[in-house]
Amino acid sequence: MQGALTAKTHLRRLVHRQLAAKVMESFDYRTVPVPCGHIRLLCLPEAQHADSAASRLLNCYLKSVPLARPPEFTALSYVWGNSSQKTSIIINGRSLSITNTLAVALKSIKLCTAERLLWVDQICINQQDEAEKAIQVPLMGNIYSTATTTIAWLGEASQRSDEAMNYIASTGSAAIDAGIRDFKQLDTILAMQEVTPRILGLISRFGDLANLAILPALAALFDRPYFTRGWIIQEVVIPTNVSFQCGSTLVGKDAFIAAVTFYQIQFNLHRLNFLRKIQQHKAQGKPRPISENDGILMGHLEPLVPILRAQNHYHDVQKRQDLTMLSLQRRFSMTDVRFTEPIDRILGFLGLASDIEKLGFRQSVSEAYNSAWEDFHTLVVGRMCRNGDYSILEHVQAPKSSPKLPSWVPDFSKQQYPPLRSSTQAPRGGQSLPFSAGGPLATVTVKWQFDEAAKSLCLPVLIIDKLQNVGAKLNERQKPHGELYPSIANQLGTHHLNRERLQEPQQAMRNTWKFFQSSWQSMAVECQLKRR
Repeated sequence: MQGALTAKTHLRRLVHRQLAAKVMESFDYRTVPVPCGHIRLLCLPEAQHADSAASRLLNCYLKSVPLARPPEFTALSYVWGNSSQKTSIIINGRSLSITNTLAVALKSIKLCTAERLLWVDQICINQQDEAEKAIQVPLMGNIYSTATTTIAWLGEASQRSDEAMNYIASTGSAAIDAGIRDFKQLDTILAMQEVTPRILGLISRFGDLANLAILPALAALFDRPYFTRGWIIQEVVIPTNVSFQCGSTLVGKDAFIAAVTFYQIQFNLHRLNFLRKIQQHKAQGKPRPISENDGILMGHLEPLVPILRAQNHYHDVQKRQDLTMLSLQRRFSMTDVRFTEPIDRILGFLGLASDIEKLGFRQSVSEAYNSAWEDFHTLVVGRMCRNGDYSILEHVQAPKSSPKLPSWVPDFSKQQYPPLRSSTQAPRGGQSLPFSAGGPLATVTVKWQFDEAAKSLCLPVLIIDKLQNVGAKLNERQKPHGELYPSIANQLGTHHLNRERLQEPQQAMRNTWKFFQSSWQSMAVECQLKRR
């Protein structure tokens, strides 16, 4: 009897060792091929209870489906996390390594589709196969537009994150009821005389956000890495059905956007009042600095503005054409948007750019993965110039992160400073400028010669002046009125957009512009005097 038990134990151990050996074999993507027009979807088993959430990662499987006729599936938008910190999951009986942050998301996300199918780039695309990536990455726009729903995973719950998410849900719902739905109305609402009683009623009901105890919790939520990840732009802009999930708490897209719009309105009202106080008390010396809480609002909300504006444009058939590659680079090169690889500064917008076919970007993706990022950036900028988007050259700044970039190619691998003309630029980059010192644009013909092989751009120019001296760079923390600059720069743009609608008397308009001009000029002059 004992011998039989020993034999059974030995057999059991042998089976376990064989199973363990089988499980440890790496997953081979060739077992789930993706023919042309197909994508892979991950089936994530349902956890029966909280303790078994981790078990769903031990019995996953991948399958290939046609993107034109897929089953219902959920797309996941998330932060990849540290690529050196990984864990293994079991797919089709084989082991696949994924980042720890993705593993946490897969254990936590709430799937509502019947088959529990999920598209997640780190798993559904073979990240080691550049040829496959060149085919699958351009499909991401279609994937997010086709998905039944998209989950924007902000990360695990932390101290007060549930409180912040619930506050966003409640204020967003109330804002929708008050007629605030998205950023289409923002520029109109910001004119003080157009603040409706409903908006003032919302502020009265929920309190002034800058003075509420919830503000640090909201700031911590918006400060999460998710909101600065470059790839999330198209992942949030393109889908029509998005849920933001932090821990176990979800907020729908409509409520989230309405809430952020409401908070942005509050901040802009504070800013307008602040600028008017400066005008009224200029004779009293330096104005008081912007309050710390207003600074928190500005720092954490304004990076979201271009994303939400792009979302409005994308879902408007007429305005979608304004989302050219030039426009997208302009919108996001001056914000804290981060891509792991410089090449992704272009690839991350393929799903949004309306002119990718015209510029031949789809055919260029394979070149992108088989060449240096500097060469690909040069190719793209050259084609943009050849297509007439010559104002891209305004974004050439120094120093550059790589000496391999030609002098005429902007370095979009790093955050840029706003050009002086950024407040008056047309969305498409120069076709409807508010001035024409060089004559009407319709009468100007520029002949470009772009040599892709030599990476050279030739064009006729007229030298009108030379720079003799360049002053010291203004440091945000050292300049006298440094805390005013972001507000004034942003207000310039708002004032320009609203100049006709406001219908201010001509003299008042001149005085307002004089104030804005003196504000930034005095910063530069005082900073230079301080250095002497």
